[in-house]
Amino acid sequence: MPKQVWGGDPDHAHVWAEQIFIRNPTQVAQTKWQACASVATAQRAQKSSFCACGAWRGSLGLEPTPDLYVTHIVEVFRDVH
Repeated sequence: MPKQVWGGDPDHAHVWAEQIFIRNPTQVAQTKWQACASVATAQRAQKSSFCACGAWRGSLGLEPTPDLYVTHIVEVFRDVH
């Protein structure tokens, strides 16, 4: 699934800058299930693309911070409502 643009100014010509978020193993849930383990591994060191307007480019559920995930999931449920 292609990455999507979340937030920011929709009329802005985005210029993406990558930031790397590194989490230590205690910050990512450990699991015996292979599918969940691969997500946990991907979240340990994740590159994220941000624009100066505040937009983030990525996939829902792979946000670099819990606050950003909550912001995006609230946006999704507002659209569903």
